[in-house]
Amino acid sequence: MPILFRASPHPSFLLHVLSLPLSLLACSMAFAATGHCTKGDCRNGWGTMAMGDGSTYIGQFAQGVRNGQGMLLAADGSKLVGIFQNDRFLGEQGDEPAKTDCSKDDSCEKGRGEIFYTDGGYYNGDYIVIPPGATTAFRFPDGRPVDSAEAVYLPHGFGLYKSPDHRLFEGEFAHGEPAAEKNAPAKPLPAQDRRRQGQEKAYATWLQKAEQYLAEDAPIKAATAYTMAADLFPERPEAYLGRARTFIVLGFWEEAVDDGNRLLAHDDSLVEALGLRARAFYELEQYQEAVVDLDRAIELDPANGELFYRRGLALDQLNRRDSALKDMAIATLLGHPEADQFLAQRAGGAEPADSVVLTPEPGQADKKN
Repeated sequence: MPILFRASPHPSFLLHVLSLPLSLLACSMAFAATGHCTKGDCRNGWGTMAMGDGSTYIGQFAQGVRNGQGMLLAADGSKLVGIFQNDRFLGEQGDEPAKTDCSKDDSCEKGRGEIFYTDGGYYNGDYIVIPPGATTAFRFPDGRPVDSAEAVYLPHGFGLYKSPDHRLFEGEFAHGEPAAEKNAPAKPLPAQDRRRQGQEKAYATWLQKAEQYLAEDAPIKAATAYTMAADLFPERPEAYLGRARTFIVLGFWEEAVDDGNRLLAHDDSLVEALGLRARAFYELEQYQEAVVDLDRAIELDPANGELFYRRGLALDQLNRRDSALKDMAIATLLGHPEADQFLAQRAGGAEPADSVVLTPEPGQADKKN
């Protein structure tokens, strides 16, 4: 069962990767020259590369090979997320089958941390790592059998487990199953709405992890975490807003527009969504579309200097210079430092910021210019 996990204190687990079948691990080791770049900078920067085996890599490159944060999407939909170095995935060795069956003598590697199973399950606590090919039959706390074909991280010790159908178990576990050895044996937690409770907790956790990944300069992981949150509550804006911001960081402009479309179809008064979509439109050289979004955003938030600055840039690209200078002057008065720099560069034809009357008409933007 593939899982996304964070665990400590084992360094090999700090990659927060999705463990996958060995077939995907093999394709992650393929040389980058077998694919072609479809977006971005696949030489030294962020890019997207379609591989010869049907997989797709999205992430960082150095000297033309995969280096840094990245995500590998297999043709069958499986994902591998983590660190690549010199075109090899660093989790490779940790995913190889163990040479001996440690499940027989309880010598398997152990740790403590959070485990996010891709089937929707979640665990936080002590665990044991069961390697592929284990001959002993194991079960999850809800009674489901463990697939012995892949490495799996089972509750082992004290912790909290949420099954894919949102049943909750808390207490002591032994090789995945509830153990009644200590004072708090694992048992289903009473809850009026266990499903909703589990979804809410998972949603908050994914949002928190996305912010953590952004702070760690791991935007690909952050986008994945926001996607997991959005899948739980697609009607809520937080995950889509976060993912759109992350796509802006990555330079994935079309994806940012798509998320903006989703958000604004649900609520066309979301100022941040309008601003993010406008930024993506601008980078796609769709300047008039950017102006339309910014007109609406300024109507809703007329004291936002960033919106005036962005509209000024778009108007400048449309050769509507007077309107662009006016927006930049307003942005300067609202405290936007880059707008002041813009005006300084155009000092020959710009009105002094102090002389501009703050009576803009959002949606009109001096259309004669």
